[in-house]
Amino acid sequence: GEGADSSEAPSQLLQDLVLGEEGEPASGPVSRKILIVDDQFFNIQALRTILVQIAGIDFDEICQSASNGREALRVIQQNVDTVGQGEACSYQLILMDCNMPYMDGYESCDRIRQFLYDRQLDQPAIVAVTGHTEKIYVERALNSGMNIVFSKPVHVPTLLNLLKQLELK
Repeated sequence: GEGADSSEAPSQLLQDLVLGEEGEPASGPVSRKILIVDDQFFNIQALRTILVQIAGIDFDEICQSASNGREALRVIQQNVDTVGQGEACSYQLILMDCNMPYMDGYESCDRIRQFLYDRQLDQPAIVAVTGHTEKIYVERALNSGMNIVFSKPVHVPTLLNLLKQLELK
């Protein structure tokens, strides 16, 4: 479809978000966690396999999962309040499904962005991971504050490239 191209190369917007003025990562070592948000356990396991076996990431050390958008928002809020002591968010990357019960990925992304913005904290890269790559869904994801859209199943080289850009790999 038309929107499928957007998962091939991370956008300049993502690069601007990730890299500060000097081309250095925007945040310090506190920002090294990945949050995977999906209501389907299988999809979380598939991403876990890629992250662990192909990217060599210590899943238990830096990854967390949430089963819906409301839970994801709560994870971010608790992280900022406890680990970050109100000063930082440890999550540098959120892989967010769009269609979930309780709170979908679009609303969750918007509310996470607002929560961090209100506290003047660095924003993580938020990637839509969705089966809906039609233009209308891609635009909805980007309009909700997501940086880029990956189609399911995730294109492994594209994910690895993103992890490398975020210095998570």
